[in-house]
Amino acid sequence: MRNILRCYAIYNPDVEYCQGMNFLAGHLYFTYKDEATAFAMLFETIKHFRLEQMYVHNVPLLKTYIYAMNRLLAVYLPKLHGRIYDEGINSGYLCSPWFITAFTHILHGRNSPPLFLESVFDRFLTDGYKAILTAALFVLDYFEENMLRMNYEEIVHHLNELPKTEFYNNPEIVRLFVKRYDKWKISKDLLNKLEREYEDIKEMSKSYKMKEFKETFKCFIENKNGEIIGIQFLV
Repeated sequence: MRNILRCYAIYNPDVEYCQGMNFLAGHLYFTYKDEATAFAMLFETIKHFRLEQMYVHNVPLLKTYIYAMNRLLAVYLPKLHGRIYDEGINSGYLCSPWFITAFTHILHGRNSPPLFLESVFDRFLTDGYKAILTAALFVLDYFEENMLRMNYEEIVHHLNELPKTEFYNNPEIVRLFVKRYDKWKISKDLLNKLEREYEDIKEMSKSYKMKEFKETFKCFIENKNGEIIGIQFLV
């Protein structure tokens, strides 16, 4: 796997190696059992899905999907979104490891990809980040009742511990994910809309003084430090 990552750093010096890329490379190597094929797939996957923007300075694509996830949670899992909002935290941050690694970080400590990852990643290659957002919603929906009794740190700990359990390798969980895959209706048009919405917000914030910006657009949600972490209106 080191050879795969070293080759990528040479081919794309603007990105080189970033934390999380090792999980993606590892999953592809486990899948194809050949370094050259795994490297080719890594290169094309990063290029096709614009993952350079997930890894470069300021991680613009990660910020976009954190925003999108915060919006989707507000619509589809409003109780969980509200529970996290009560602590002044953007609920999309919960999903950062899933976005950065395209769910491949759940490989951690395993000698082969868990069944859930195989199902999610197959859909990722055809549907792009719709698959990752849907998988994230599925996991959060599955554990919502438990998470509503936790604080933010406990929720993060719970999600971090999941790969060490058999949850992601349970055939029943995979079947349930496949059955619910279209439950949240995350279309390409919706993702494009959320991406444009996020870009518009960034542009508007540049053209206003921050105080005037917040007073004009009262739909924005702030954390305890006065930073904008979300919006209240629905998709």
